[in-house]
Amino acid sequence: MPLNYLTLSLACYLTCLFLEACAREHDVMRGMHALALGVLGGSFWYANPLYFAALVMHRKQPRVALYLGCAALLLSGSMVPLGWFDLTPVPDSPNGPGLLIGYYVWLLAMALFILGQWRYRQEPAGSSRVPLLGWPGWVLVAGIVVSVPLAFTPWSKVPFRSVPEQVPCIECGGN
Repeated sequence: MPLNYLTLSLACYLTCLFLEACAREHDVMRGMHALALGVLGGSFWYANPLYFAALVMHRKQPRVALYLGCAALLLSGSMVPLGWFDLTPVPDSPNGPGLLIGYYVWLLAMALFILGQWRYRQEPAGSSRVPLLGWPGWVLVAGIVVSVPLAFTPWSKVPFRSVPEQVPCIECGGN
């Protein structure tokens, strides 16, 4: 079975769940925490159901799946420009930027789906030219499902990062 855009997209999505996604105050959340607790965080989490709905519809209604994937990417990606105006729900923490590598891998997963689905947008519903999810895709989906309960285990906690001490600058008068 050839590697297709669905498998690549799901592999990126599963990878993002184990990477550090966002930092708040002194706490860093992995992607699995953001997925498990995301409904509490705001509207950006709703990109996940849109993405999975697009995956479900990718073969039966390729054009609708493309639109759902685009909506998911726009919704999830809107955190970046909101950060430019300090309106993001994930502000920068004392340890660095609020959005970390896991967030960007999440965006990559959605972008890969859109790029792959673009190729099949004109196919009729149920066309045999549109690739099936296949067993690697289902294994990745199972990994995604299993990672949600893992978010509530002590193993998944990201080690505490201390805030660097602010040392006064002698040359500039302590500022």
